[in-house]
Amino acid sequence: MEAGSNRTGQRQRKTLEPITQAQSLCSYWLNRAERRVSSSFTRKLKACGLIASEWAAIRQLYGPMRMSPVDIARAIGMTKGGASKLVDRLVKKGLAKKTVSEFDRRFRAVELTERAEGLVRNLARFADHVESELFDILRRPYRLLRVLKRVAHTPPKERADIWHVPRPMASRARAHIRVP
Repeated sequence: MEAGSNRTGQRQRKTLEPITQAQSLCSYWLNRAERRVSSSFTRKLKACGLIASEWAAIRQLYGPMRMSPVDIARAIGMTKGGASKLVDRLVKKGLAKKTVSEFDRRFRAVELTERAEGLVRNLARFADHVESELFDILRRPYRLLRVLKRVAHTPPKERADIWHVPRPMASRARAHIRVP
């Protein structure tokens, strides 16, 4: 007879250890909210003829400083080759221009065109509006922001320690008392 079956040929159902339902986890709702917000912003970007990586690049370029494709890659988390192709697409779309350095002809500085600067301002206003609509209901949104940044910037191997539940204060105090 096959393991896990009884005499009538029916399989017995395994008993599984209970787990937390996904809907009761913050991470579940954070992912759902992120997908909803990003999909609406993606539609806005598409209407402007942009994709998310191009938006990240032009937002990074917005300001008085010129950047190299390598600097852009570091800032938005791309490879150098990917950022170089991205910059080429932005140049083709008329949103960025590359200039050759006078001192080192190998260095290419990237800056936004006036059209791109206006586009960044409009899209940033839209993003700010969405942000305020979603998070103005929180009394202290900076706390959520601080936690999210901490999670995002903690290396994976250290991340488990973030969720460590501290011992009660009394037992923690006893742990630090040294007996001579």
